[in-house]
Amino acid sequence: MGGGGMGVMVAIILNDLIPLSLRGVWQGSFQWLVLLGNLSGSQVGGAVVDGPGWRIAFLIETPIAVVTFCLVLYTLKLPTLPTQEQDQSASFRDQVKVLSNVDFDFGGAALLMIALTALTISLATAGNHVPWSHPSVLTLLPVGIVGLACFLFFESRWASLPLIPTQELRRRDLWSIFGLTFFEDFSLAAFMLLTPIYVRVNAVGPTSTAGLYLSMVFLGLALGQTIAGGLVKWVRIPWAILLGAEGAVIVITVLLQECWKAQNSKGEDLVELLLLGLTHGAIKCILLVQLLQATSKTSKLLARETKY
Repeated sequence: MGGGGMGVMVAIILNDLIPLSLRGVWQGSFQWLVLLGNLSGSQVGGAVVDGPGWRIAFLIETPIAVVTFCLVLYTLKLPTLPTQEQDQSASFRDQVKVLSNVDFDFGGAALLMIALTALTISLATAGNHVPWSHPSVLTLLPVGIVGLACFLFFESRWASLPLIPTQELRRRDLWSIFGLTFFEDFSLAAFMLLTPIYVRVNAVGPTSTAGLYLSMVFLGLALGQTIAGGLVKWVRIPWAILLGAEGAVIVITVLLQECWKAQNSKGEDLVELLLLGLTHGAIKCILLVQLLQATSKTSKLLARETKY
């Protein structure tokens, strides 16, 4: 929840301050910061797991989170909105009262939380910890599906300020973007899940080697988003770039299936992973730019979070 909240706040700031023509470039720039964190975190985490143990890896995050909180608190200075100027001299109690009167979709948030929690637990445990016929799976999976249907119905009929732009979601062009996003993330997540298994089963190296392999994917993601953002800014033909990246993903996936063997050198594996991440990064950037271009100004942020 904390990570998701921080991601939303970054999206809000970018959406308000950065014009659409430069959004891809800025998205790629921020991806380099994500890359730096992933590179250092994966290597440190792998070394800690190989040494003291995986439990210590979670404790290391606590001081880092505290330092990050302090940095954001004292360094992030944003301009005051006109709607906030009148509340600068208000007491803390008055500010709490103002927040309590904010029109927020608590019903939709509760339904979404129940649905996603049930779906996540059932799909994560089924086939891994318990069989698909286990009572917990047979109970939670229908609850998640029904809860998601109830959430969509509630958002479209009763919510005064819906969490997702239901009117925008009825458009075919947006559904194509959401569909491409689903399958792109599906394939990338599956590959990133299988990469550590490949390293472990084929004895390619210690746990830190799996972190190195995943780091190359993150490096490719950052490169792909940066390159695609620049191409969108100068060429302004996003769909051509998207089709080229999709074709490259197919070629690289076939190449990995045929050539990714245990006897391969680490250099060959790393280059293939870099190319895979590069194409996926380009796809992510283009889909985001196309989504923001296709939605109205008031629905851009909601559409972006629906995409994620």
